[in-house]
Amino acid sequence: MFSLSFGRPDRFSSETVLDIHWSGDVARQIADVIPTGGFLLMTMLAVPAGEKHAIGQALRGRWLAEASEWMAAITNQGDAWRATEHRWLLSRTSGELRLSIE
Repeated sequence: MFSLSFGRPDRFSSETVLDIHWSGDVARQIADVIPTGGFLLMTMLAVPAGEKHAIGQALRGRWLAEASEWMAAITNQGDAWRATEHRWLLSRTSGELRLSIE
């Protein structure tokens, strides 16, 4: 299962741009559905107007492809990896985009 939301920046770190979370096997209710076997939750956040153009170009030029590859690779991960939570997190730090994978 996959869920995409466009989040308000006040609900996340002010530096977060794109947050992709793999739930692991933890049963959680999402809306009226309780997915089994894990699910992806992707949240894209608003960025300051002055940075919107540059961040948009960087997302299209590099980061969305890398995020897609990470999500697609989940199906090839072993049971132990898929059973636990993981996160692909793109943040703004000192005017640059930085990737953190947990």
